[in-house]
Amino acid sequence: MSPIERWSAYRPTKEHTLWTAVAAIAATLAIGFGPGGWVTGGTAQKMADEAAATSHDQLAAAVCAREFMRATDARARLAKLQALQSWEREQQLVKDGWATMPGERDADRDAAELCVTRLIDQGKI
Repeated sequence: MSPIERWSAYRPTKEHTLWTAVAAIAATLAIGFGPGGWVTGGTAQKMADEAAATSHDQLAAAVCAREFMRATDARARLAKLQALQSWEREQQLVKDGWATMPGERDADRDAAELCVTRLIDQGKI
């Protein structure tokens, strides 16, 4: 009997069909949530919140660096930052208000850290 004839003659039982369906569902879920990259709604929301916070910090750092360099006394401020230890630079930007976004009251310490990095990358410090 050829494989095609055996396939045509095969009549699975209800139990066999049920277990095949269960195995197919389990395999789909395992592959989907594993290497397939599926996530739950809660995980997706957490990822979106983290992306939004990171993007806000990057925008605030860009504004900080731009406004810092546009200030009339930018050279004096740069000299003051250069004289500080690396860990004190962020605190100084926060204290001077450079890490505060327009329209906000509080400074963003993550933005201050990124702002110092931007100033360093621009070769200013």
